[in-house]
Amino acid sequence: MVAARNEWEAAQIVVRHTSSFTIQSVTSTNLTSGGNTLAASGNFRKHYVEYFFSNKNSGGDGWCDVTMEDPVRFAPADFPEQLSNNPTIAVPANTTQPIWVKYQIQTGQAIGTYSGTITVTTNLGAFAVPVSIEVNEVTLPDPGDSEFSNEWWIYPHSITVPFPGLTELSAPWWAMVDKIVQIARECRINTIHGRIIFFWNKTDDFTEYDNYIQRYIDAGTFKRAASETMNANSVTWAPRIRTHFIAKGWWDKFIYRILDEPPDVNAYVTLSNQVRAVASGIKIGDPGVNNPTGYGTSVD
Repeated sequence: MVAARNEWEAAQIVVRHTSSFTIQSVTSTNLTSGGNTLAASGNFRKHYVEYFFSNKNSGGDGWCDVTMEDPVRFAPADFPEQLSNNPTIAVPANTTQPIWVKYQIQTGQAIGTYSGTITVTTNLGAFAVPVSIEVNEVTLPDPGDSEFSNEWWIYPHSITVPFPGLTELSAPWWAMVDKIVQIARECRINTIHGRIIFFWNKTDDFTEYDNYIQRYIDAGTFKRAASETMNANSVTWAPRIRTHFIAKGWWDKFIYRILDEPPDVNAYVTLSNQVRAVASGIKIGDPGVNNPTGYGTSVD
């Protein structure tokens, strides 16, 4: 593995056997380079790659089913998807099981090539995998200070979808938010999609929205805030958002979403002009499916 400092670097270990087996643990020794140590405790993590069965490739007629060329795998098939936090996993015979491993390279880590071992312990025995990480002099900035903007379209209202017993804005809900924030930092996600209206409808003010954004700021992974797609709310909400974000000192870090993948360029331009008329200095931007030339100055 080759790494900079102040980042997580990942790789895969892949296991397979003619008999079924269970992976019982995946552990790492400390890695050493001369007299320096890259400690595994707190800096090493493993996940089992789990698969999702799909009976079709992405899209539909006119999209990927028709135009996709030389895909890695044609559906119907299993596709690698989620990274499991389970401590063990059962693996059927003649089945390939990837293990996603990652190391955190701290900002102050001494440069050098570090060597150690990852041990995959199964009910068929323990297997040692040699690890080498080349730590370079480069130190990445915190994601919030990065020149590169990285977006991850996850919204707070969707957190309860896989956890139906989780109450929105409860202490366990906020604990889940904090886990998501940590993953965002590890993956260098720094454009935050907080649903303003979702939080406003809970408290009739910006209090909980600010709480949400502040968690990303405190974690060093906040560069920009993006609204949800506002649609018909675009004009009425823009002045209120402008006033609040100026007061918070976030206005230069805010981008307004008004129409997602708009099919009508003229409608987008019209709505953008209406928003700018009531919220001067606002930055507007959305994913698009049309030639960008027609949007002109309606989008930043």
